[in-house]
Amino acid sequence: MLKIKPADMRFRVTIQEKQRVQDSNGILTDTWVDVATDVRASVKSISGRELIAVSQNVAQYDSMIIIYKRDINESMRIVFDGRNYDIEAIIPDITNEVYTTLMCKTGYVNG
Repeated sequence: MLKIKPADMRFRVTIQEKQRVQDSNGILTDTWVDVATDVRASVKSISGRELIAVSQNVAQYDSMIIIYKRDINESMRIVFDGRNYDIEAIIPDITNEVYTTLMCKTGYVNG
């Protein structure tokens, strides 16, 4: 069972989902839409590295984000502190179904 204190859930994140949206000209484009804002979360960096992508140095971080249980999937992303976090894996709290742990990656990400 996760030992989470209320003080650990001190950050606020936004959950976004990619959706097809039609603009005023009738053109469909993929865009990120907020699904939930001001979601309480615990955010911890696990590891970081730098890599070269398209001839640029890019810092990439692996993070663990814990939120209260909600309907979420790997196609969504988390926005925290101006960064987009791709969800790599979702680990449910099987003991009491209160929390959901998201293994995320930011830096050179998917959109």
